[in-house]
Amino acid sequence: MATLLKIFVGGVEQANLNNSPYLLVSFYPKEPKQDDKGNYDLSDIWDEIVLVVRGASRDVWVENKNKLENLLVNAARYQDRLVSSAHELAYQPRDGSYTLYSEIKAGWVEGPREPQTIDDSGVIAERVVLHVLRRATWEMTEQTVALTTTPSDNGANNKALLPTLLGQLPARCYLYFTIAGGNSANCKRAVVSQRTRGTPSAFEHWLKVAGMGTGWSVTAGSGVAIAADANFISGSKATYTPSNTNLNEILRWEYTPATPADTKKQFVDALALLRYRDNAASPNFKFQLDLGVKVGSSYVYAPSTSDPIKTKMNGGTTEIGTLDLALARVPSVGSPDLEVVTLVYRLKCQALQTGSTVDVDALALHPLSEASPGKGLAVAEFPAAIASNRVYFDFRTRRERAYLANGSSVKLVGASDWIDGGEILLMPGLAEQCLYLGVMTEASNNFKHDKSVTFGSVTLVYKPRYVTARGSTT
Repeated sequence: MATLLKIFVGGVEQANLNNSPYLLVSFYPKEPKQDDKGNYDLSDIWDEIVLVVRGASRDVWVENKNKLENLLVNAARYQDRLVSSAHELAYQPRDGSYTLYSEIKAGWVEGPREPQTIDDSGVIAERVVLHVLRRATWEMTEQTVALTTTPSDNGANNKALLPTLLGQLPARCYLYFTIAGGNSANCKRAVVSQRTRGTPSAFEHWLKVAGMGTGWSVTAGSGVAIAADANFISGSKATYTPSNTNLNEILRWEYTPATPADTKKQFVDALALLRYRDNAASPNFKFQLDLGVKVGSSYVYAPSTSDPIKTKMNGGTTEIGTLDLALARVPSVGSPDLEVVTLVYRLKCQALQTGSTVDVDALALHPLSEASPGKGLAVAEFPAAIASNRVYFDFRTRRERAYLANGSSVKLVGASDWIDGGEILLMPGLAEQCLYLGVMTEASNNFKHDKSVTFGSVTLVYKPRYVTARGSTT
């Protein structure tokens, strides 16, 4: 089969470069170069496409050439505008089975390079060269991911487990979900994060006060009692009754796996979100998270990443508070390339006044900078309730990063402000990478969190991304 080369605009074919009035002579797409660490230089690439343009007359020949020139000029003119204006080069190599697409950014037509040629039928046929500036990578058409595990609730079961995906490079994607039950009329804030390091499915997203897995231990500090509570993700609550107003250790999680190498499965840079219930008449407590390692019987902690953070709400049953404890870096001391014997997470709490209690449920660790630095976690707040609508996180080009849509995917309203965090880029060839979803109330409503919220549909779509061309299985 001959090489396929076409130009599309907004997904609609505009020119077939290997079909009358054009005849493709040669196209050898350039490849991005790598540095000594294996990273690709993904700067835009200039390619040359040599083809013959035909026309029944000189005027027709010029029109056929001008069509190509206009497509390239408009690609540059409208490259930062709507999705419908996106210009793409579609390429399928000779005897290949798959068509890939690369966005055209600009270009021009050179030629003809030789004297005018007229065939026996009187048709003018002259060779020209298309100089095309395009993205350095190629993409397949959109593929819907068949999730291995679908998030079912806003608590312990908020993880999407992915199968091994196609491609050579991290891929752009979008996801949308609905809420099937719980306080969807109150929820206006959503978060999605991504785990790709180590063995992704082995990462502990929730540090609970009870019910942790093999290798984990939870130690309650002075004045802390752990008791069952069905409204808590842990199935239990750790209630702290302060006897003073000092900043005291109230909980300590330790992870000592059978094999020290397994500690690397928990190494992470993450946004730490604490689920709590302040039982005072008004918010009365401050929390701080310390991270470290255990050496023999001693604990070594890195300096805290932030000052103690004050609670923002009090009371609640199914809806209780969420507190941002800033960045958690594990391990916080030493190299992230070497395993350790024991990882330690210490939660400290300070009462502004004694005489009341606070309940701690679980600490959620939302990974960031996994597939690429500064990416892999996004948080959005909306001016309207999620209710029965779809929540979209969209990381494709020319797309709004987050918005609410109806059941037909028609946008209703965008996010209230700039989206925090960075885009999600799905890793190819990686087994069991994970996405974590969460919803809660908005900032003015103190980020209240309901673990009983259930997710309805969760859909993830991506465009496999390549340096060169697609093979049969990758």
